[in-house]
Amino acid sequence: MHMQLPYTSTRATNLALPLPFDFDVLIRVCRDINIAKRLHTLLVVLGKAQDVVLSTKLVNLYASLGDITFSRSTFNQLQRKNIFAWNSMVAAYVRSCRRHEALSCFNEFLLVSGLRPDFYTFPPVLKACVNLIDGKKIHCYVVKLGFDWDVFVAASLINLYSRFGALDVAYELFDEMPDRDVGMWNAMISAFCQNGNADEALHVLNRMRSEGLKMDPVTVSSVLPVCALSGDIVSGMLIHLYVIKHGLEMDVFVSNALINVYSKFGRLGDVQRVFDHMEVRDLVSWNSIIAAYEQNDDPTTALGLFKEMQFVGIQPDLLTIVSLASIFGQLSDRRISSSIHGFIIRHEWLEKDVVIGNALVNMYAKLGAMDCACTVFEQLPVKDIISWNTLITGYTQNGLASEAINAFNMMEKCTKIIPTQGTWVSILPAYSHVGALQQGMKIHGRLIKNWLYKDVFVATSLIDMYGKCGRLVDGMSLFTEIPRETSVPWNAIISSLGIHGDGEVALQLFKDMLAEGVEPDHITFVSLLSACSHSGLVNEGERCFDLMQKEYGIKPNLRHYGCMVDLLGRAGYLEKAYNLVSSMSMQPDASIWGALLSACRIHGNVDLGTFASSRLLEVDSENVGYYVLLSNMYANVGKWEGVTKVRSLARDHGLRKIPGWSSVVVGNIVEVFYTGNQTHPKCTEIYEELRVLASKMKSLGYVPDYSFVLQDVEDDEKEQILMSHYERLAMAFGIISTPPRSPIRIFKNLRVCGDCHNAAKFISKITERDIIMRDSNRFHHFKHGICSCARHLHDRVTPNLQNLLAATNSDNSNNRDGTTRHTSLGRGGFGRGACDRGCGNSSRGGYTKICSFCNKVGHLVDVCYQKHGFPPHMKQQSKEVSINNMTPKEKCDDKGSLTSSQFADNNNSKVSLSLEQRQLLMSLLQQDDTQLQGEPEDISKEKARLAALQVNGPVLVEDTCLCFNAMKGLPGWALHVSSISHFIILRLVPVELLNTFEQGLNQECYALLFTVL
Repeated sequence: MHMQLPYTSTRATNLALPLPFDFDVLIRVCRDINIAKRLHTLLVVLGKAQDVVLSTKLVNLYASLGDITFSRSTFNQLQRKNIFAWNSMVAAYVRSCRRHEALSCFNEFLLVSGLRPDFYTFPPVLKACVNLIDGKKIHCYVVKLGFDWDVFVAASLINLYSRFGALDVAYELFDEMPDRDVGMWNAMISAFCQNGNADEALHVLNRMRSEGLKMDPVTVSSVLPVCALSGDIVSGMLIHLYVIKHGLEMDVFVSNALINVYSKFGRLGDVQRVFDHMEVRDLVSWNSIIAAYEQNDDPTTALGLFKEMQFVGIQPDLLTIVSLASIFGQLSDRRISSSIHGFIIRHEWLEKDVVIGNALVNMYAKLGAMDCACTVFEQLPVKDIISWNTLITGYTQNGLASEAINAFNMMEKCTKIIPTQGTWVSILPAYSHVGALQQGMKIHGRLIKNWLYKDVFVATSLIDMYGKCGRLVDGMSLFTEIPRETSVPWNAIISSLGIHGDGEVALQLFKDMLAEGVEPDHITFVSLLSACSHSGLVNEGERCFDLMQKEYGIKPNLRHYGCMVDLLGRAGYLEKAYNLVSSMSMQPDASIWGALLSACRIHGNVDLGTFASSRLLEVDSENVGYYVLLSNMYANVGKWEGVTKVRSLARDHGLRKIPGWSSVVVGNIVEVFYTGNQTHPKCTEIYEELRVLASKMKSLGYVPDYSFVLQDVEDDEKEQILMSHYERLAMAFGIISTPPRSPIRIFKNLRVCGDCHNAAKFISKITERDIIMRDSNRFHHFKHGICSCARHLHDRVTPNLQNLLAATNSDNSNNRDGTTRHTSLGRGGFGRGACDRGCGNSSRGGYTKICSFCNKVGHLVDVCYQKHGFPPHMKQQSKEVSINNMTPKEKCDDKGSLTSSQFADNNNSKVSLSLEQRQLLMSLLQQDDTQLQGEPEDISKEKARLAALQVNGPVLVEDTCLCFNAMKGLPGWALHVSSISHFIILRLVPVELLNTFEQGLNQECYALLFTVL
């Protein structure tokens, strides 16, 4: 909007000269730099250039419009400068963020003006101080001149000391003032608030009110951030009522403060209501509401408000652009992000303020364009600690851990910047990502020296680092040493327990958390549900999901639904998982459909998997991992035409499969391996070690599972492909490069191959090593041939049964041809074929059923079905089967009936119990205090005993459930004996759970004792 000046000619004879008051009004309402220059020209033409009052106001006008050069030029043209002119010039420099120039101007004033400063001189000078030493010098001069008792100067001194964290000095100044006006109280409250001392700020506020002073708009604006800082929304709402009662709601500063405080609590409805009731909205108002939606993950609304701001004629400033950059990063729109980058370059803001550059780096990092982020970072004229932290965080969040570590090392070597809390929180996840435990421990040592390790956010990052590096014990130890008043450390340790498969411990910690009065948040339940998923705790997970909503009023978000779908899907409840997705109150995202597709791949449900994949690719067609998952599902069931189609579709989108890798730490060196790696210096020794291990594994009964070779090639070639998987290369290198029996730590970027998982059990047994493997999903601890991912089945094995367990685990029975066969032990044991359900079970004696209905290889009619349930087309059969005459080619027909037409003699499939095992089992069943519980009259103890021991002849396969009290010393426990197909299964079950267990044979079983053919 242009102003119409009150003159038509510059000739004195034709012009009615305006009064100075008229110029004063024009200068005060001027908002355009060009009009300001026209006014200045008019003053020169009219001979008013030496008018000190008008020229000084022009100095302030130019500074407020962003042209400090014209301010200084106007000031220099004044021949006689009074104290008002000097004060205005110093204030103009401060307003333009030219602090060094402001101090130089003040020194010039003292040296050449011959004037004595007044109390208006010092507030801008104190604000210009860039360090505490300069501030103390000015303070001494203030005392010398006797201005320290002026409330205006004293408030500025309080602000000075609070800026540099010297709150004790600030409070001493405040306390010594004989007369304190509202401005002094506001300054002290603001000082405590800015330094994070909410309690002290509220204490000062109470003192102020006890002395009879009322809060003014500045007080309200100062104290509202205290409510946000202390997490006290109730006090914030009470202050809002005070504002309404005293008619302060129309003050723009108060309304802006209310928007900010409601934003901190995520109350966007209240934010919008305050904004809608504002009669006057300045740039700060628009910046505040845009930032509110941006910080609460609603970038679409934030962008709409930015467009509305432009429509009403408000021009953006630096803070607007900072919010806008974050908005575009959240929207993942690279095209628009380039436009804002161009806007910043045109206005030369990148050179003016490092905050803008940091915002650009953060925006490109959120977009995954780390090359652009690095380019912007290199162009920054000044790089502060936030610049480095933003770059390191960007690398870490985009999976570029090595680049993050390199950036951190460069910062320490090439700059004098001291790492802050944010730096440690940024770099520790990078060390955990690559499994660099030693480097992470060095950081921990530095933090202990600096007393930063007890900072809740730093300590949480350390706990997360130890958990993801396989040192859960160290993480738990640190957890016990740090403050635990908030949910943040609890969430970290529960998450760490979850990825290690310790779901029961995670649930117990959750109970401890509630007992200590800590309120769980939405992240707590994400960690809990994930822990339940990794441990197969379906019922507990469902209870947590209900508790979250009914008890704590937390509405499930996409992450909660994703965990629940994963939990149900892993356990085989595919229909239940799909129903949950269908009933969601929000649109499922890629993570939801991806979890369902993964479950379909595990359980071989191609129809549901195909449906899930179609929805998945509608939501996210650019993630190559989903194409790989779909391709693997088709490959697992032998549908190679589907594999070809999916791979072709991925190529059409220009996508390439993310290369898998495994790393192993030897000494302080991280060695990285890829599938079929032939370039390593120790390549020959690695493959030789793998051949030796393969021979030993086969002697123990290992048979390669070719379903994990996703290529249509011959079996010999499939075996070679399996042997060259990168996790095996890493294991072999660790074995030949470390002392015997020392643990090996392996880290993968993708999920572990099922066959490699089975092989790792054998290798841990053969080499007598602990193998700790972290894949993209969780940790696997292999020890003595058992993996921790099945550990919850063995957690409650009691001492009286250890002998039976040990005897079973150590038995190596001989075949007729003299070869050694290993008897399997539950989910963690060895076997002839891996369970395709993903639980680690193995087919007993090498018998793998091939379903002619779905062409699915790997259906196991054994204890796996106790956990997963029978496939829809297979039913339990009530008939007798002689295992001596079974072949690995037993099939089920299209109607779901087992056929025995292809039974043939197969002597190599014979498995027998050792004499020690027979004696232990007999003694168990013949205990004097063993009583039958709920046994049908037509089933006797003798029949059960016979069924358990006649493993070399016909085995009863009718569905029997014989529940006996356990042996002496196990009160409250019962032995559950059941037969499914030709398998005899014994489980230790709490007596009170027998009915539940018999009805569904569900996961309430606490210990799998013994499984035989």
